[in-house]
Amino acid sequence: MCRPIGNRHRLRRRTSIEAISVIDRRSPTGETANLLVEEHSRGIFLYRVDSSRAVNLDTHAGREVYLHTTAMGKAILAGLPDERVREIIDRHGLPRMTERTLTDEEELFAALEAIRDRGRAYDEEERMRGLCCVAAAIRDPTGAVLGAISVSGPRNRLAGRPLETDPPKSIPDAQNVIELNIAYE
Repeated sequence: MCRPIGNRHRLRRRTSIEAISVIDRRSPTGETANLLVEEHSRGIFLYRVDSSRAVNLDTHAGREVYLHTTAMGKAILAGLPDERVREIIDRHGLPRMTERTLTDEEELFAALEAIRDRGRAYDEEERMRGLCCVAAAIRDPTGAVLGAISVSGPRNRLAGRPLETDPPKSIPDAQNVIELNIAYE
């Protein structure tokens, strides 16, 4: 019975190591890069790389957030079974952080379906006014979600760019490299 927990811990640690390595090498966007995992139905920031243009954010390692309020959290939720997402909602609700936060369960599930279809999640000032983000889930070889990576920055630098049609190329590139490194360690 301990083996699955040990394997999960090993994969999460491996994910962190791989993601940190890739994020450190691939931060050409000029924006902040992040790594988030789900723990006890909350999002936990594990790592952040600031660029020379970074703004002050509260996303330090160890910071907890509601999953539905961030692009990374929504990328993680989109990779979970609907039943598990409902358990998370039952446990924490859908608290509003800004006027743009998704607080309606039906709207959240529609957003998660769109994320599943396109493979990326977006945060348009949903957790923090003025902050936008694009994220992708990191999966193990079986398809289980291990965490998520993102690029975030001020609305005036990211929202002006059509994030849904022209996301920072570093996100899918980094996602692919991390998943390959985990699969073939």
